[in-house]
Amino acid sequence: MRTDSMSPVLRMEGRMLEIPQNIIGVTADLIREQGGLELKDMIRNASGVKIGYNSSVFDASATV
Repeated sequence: MRTDSMSPVLRMEGRMLEIPQNIIGVTADLIREQGGLELKDMIRNASGVKIGYNSSVFDASATV
């Protein structure tokens, strides 16, 4: 599932093919289709995005 238009959240006009940055869009429909419930489920289709977990007695956190 792909989209070729820019999201208003990015505050950019134009088509994705005309923007020089690497922008990856994961649509809500795709997340629903794959049963995404947690952040790790939602970004598994975004290349280059990794999640690291720190779990200790004093700190339990996730880093994206």
